[in-house]
Amino acid sequence: MKNVLLVIFAVSLIFIKCSKDSPTSAVDDTSNNDVVVKSIGSNGGSIAVDSIEVSVPPNALNNSTNLTISVNDNNELAGESLISKSYLLEGLPDNYSQPITIKIKSNADNPNESFIAVGIEEFVKSKNSVENSFTMLDTYKSGNDLVCQLLVPDISLNKLNKIEGESISLFLQAVSGKSYTSSFGHFEISYSSLVSQQAINNLADYLEEAYSKFSAIGFDYSGRTKWPVKVTVRNLGQEDFGHSVSSVWGDNYGYLEFNSLKINDSESMRLTAGHEFFHLVQGLYDKRNRFSKAKFAPPHLWIDEAAAVWAEEKFTSQNNYISSIRDGHTSAPYKGMGASPLADAQSYGYGMSALIKYFQESKIVSIYNKIKAGSHPVEAILLSNSEPASYWWPDFINQYTEGKIYDDIRPLTLASDEQTQLFEINSSSDSLKIFETSCKDLSAALFNIKLKQIYFEPGTKLKINLTPDANLSLTLYKYKGESIEKLTSGNEITVGELQTLKDQGWYLLAVVTNDRWLSPYTGSKSINLKVSIQKDETIDLSKYKYCQFGIFYSSVLIEDSNGSTFTTTRNFIFPYDKTEGSFSGNTFTAVWDIQTGYPKRKGEMRVTVDPSTLTASSVYYTEIIDDNASFTTFVIEASNIAMQYYANNPPSTLSGQISGNDVCGSLSNFTYDIVSQTSGYWSKAKSIQCADNTSFTIVFKEY
Repeated sequence: MKNVLLVIFAVSLIFIKCSKDSPTSAVDDTSNNDVVVKSIGSNGGSIAVDSIEVSVPPNALNNSTNLTISVNDNNELAGESLISKSYLLEGLPDNYSQPITIKIKSNADNPNESFIAVGIEEFVKSKNSVENSFTMLDTYKSGNDLVCQLLVPDISLNKLNKIEGESISLFLQAVSGKSYTSSFGHFEISYSSLVSQQAINNLADYLEEAYSKFSAIGFDYSGRTKWPVKVTVRNLGQEDFGHSVSSVWGDNYGYLEFNSLKINDSESMRLTAGHEFFHLVQGLYDKRNRFSKAKFAPPHLWIDEAAAVWAEEKFTSQNNYISSIRDGHTSAPYKGMGASPLADAQSYGYGMSALIKYFQESKIVSIYNKIKAGSHPVEAILLSNSEPASYWWPDFINQYTEGKIYDDIRPLTLASDEQTQLFEINSSSDSLKIFETSCKDLSAALFNIKLKQIYFEPGTKLKINLTPDANLSLTLYKYKGESIEKLTSGNEITVGELQTLKDQGWYLLAVVTNDRWLSPYTGSKSINLKVSIQKDETIDLSKYKYCQFGIFYSSVLIEDSNGSTFTTTRNFIFPYDKTEGSFSGNTFTAVWDIQTGYPKRKGEMRVTVDPSTLTASSVYYTEIIDDNASFTTFVIEASNIAMQYYANNPPSTLSGQISGNDVCGSLSNFTYDIVSQTSGYWSKAKSIQCADNTSFTIVFKEY
């Protein structure tokens, strides 16, 4: 699995111990020089082409089956010591009940041992797919023929998992090589005579080490009753170190492959042996039937990969070992434990190795026992902890973010634009940012706050407010380069000394954690996070007598009584005439009713100001205008308008502006209706659209 970053399906080959030949019979139904098709039923029979013969004994098959055997151009064993052509047997039911005999004529004298490779499309966990794989086992000779028997599938399947006989295809080829059995007899390794014997001895020791260590942790091997595990060493290309393979014949026949090109890299082989043998052990806790295991990824694949990556540290002398497979996957814990799609399960699992390391051995066996009992992967984790997720999930995210679990966390990568939502403070006008987003259950959302403003006045503070939610928690960090440090936690956070932080090169990272666990674990929570810049200035709101706001360069879609719709660019000022009002507490109110002359105007304005964040937190305006020809009605509602206080700019010492899409984001109601008093014509705004030059400006005046 080591260094395998892509997920692909594997055609895995399994070799079987050989026994006596059995008689052949029956007549070909269809044949040519390279292909033979034959129907064989419960009476048995044989099928042959070129230099291969396959014999099926009586009562091995339940029903008549069309078998096809052909000369095949499979070259997966190129570079090995081949002593026959490659053949393909198709149409064999996977529920045959008696050994099937394979006989291949050798085309060369062979001073070494001889093997027959038997291949079938089976699941390779470390590739999340099917791929050509080979294992080599002893044969016996009958004249110039090499003979072996296909193993009989495990039949210990309960009724719910009963297999009705899926059709399988086998690759068959004779190969020359050697075999070696590990010291305790748990592994039988087949390999080319060109491979170093010392490297094979080492691999056998590494596998026995893995067997011993996982047993000591508490894993149970009783689900496999047939040993040794078959192991093949061959050329797997330039990338793979090795992999485990699930077998359609059952747990007793799962096997391992290792790369002959990497076999002399003892450190990597030891890591790979531990990782891949663990995958075989994990398969014993998979409650699915043998066919499903052999063909499809388990629903807990990400846990399998997370646990196997974590386990690598047990097979190295390197201090503070971190698997290289984690590279590119360190953001996984922030993505949502139950929301990762199966196609991405491996990548997610690589990154989530940190969660297994956080739990250590005290939880891992319990998790697999729960999986074996049928629990959902996330449920298995939850049930294996005595504390609720609200206790340990935020702690895990905090420790992980600080690099206390694995120190491969790179703050600049963690806080990259791809991973976070950004608030970049470049000038004094960047005084408010409201993040409205969502956070998946058992995940975390990252918010990057970059202090780029040239100068922050003394007393300037940054405030972060998270709308309270029982499952959401906020933690703030500062980071630069390779360093990240926790500052504080809480729903309301205030940060001072901004200029010092800026001068020292620190940025801020806000992490909101969602610890909710609710089946099927694919939900999410809404986040409202407000980040604002404020100054230590006391503002006397009572001195303001007037307030006006305007919406400029907005595109308004108009519908009228003629059945037309059209878009027009409009500038609005509310109220158009300066109208006196006053503050009561933090809310400014102005009410007017002018009925003398035209236009007649009746309306009300209310604006609530949060002096701690200098934000117009809510704006409400309504007015009806009678110009003697028509009635015009406005209703405007907006929120979260960032403002500035200019002590030296009377009378307009308090004002604010937002622009672009923030304007439309701020507006929750925009009503603009015109009704003629004479003709019956009417028009109304259907919607308002904002461009880059659209702005919303609000001004409070003292006189």
